[in-house]
Amino acid sequence: MTSSPSDSIGRYPCTPRPVLDRALATLADNRQRWLDVSLGDKVQYLRDAARTSFAAAPGFVDAAVAAKGVPPEMGSEDWLATFVTQLRTI
Repeated sequence: MTSSPSDSIGRYPCTPRPVLDRALATLADNRQRWLDVSLGDKVQYLRDAARTSFAAAPGFVDAAVAAKGVPPEMGSEDWLATFVTQLRTI
């Protein structure tokens, strides 16, 4: 049995539509709560997100490299594809 492109991307199954719909509904339901957060608290939230992401990055990259079975010096792809991009976005 083969799967269609809509069933998975690579090795990972796509998130079922009802799960996505529930997540979007949760976001919509909490829109006002986020709008009510002060600018200072939002800035602090983003600083905390950047700090914790950066702290988690080495372990994540090490695990990704190990899972791929490549030498540790090949981890630059995982740094660039994930954390550098994420931190830039934050």
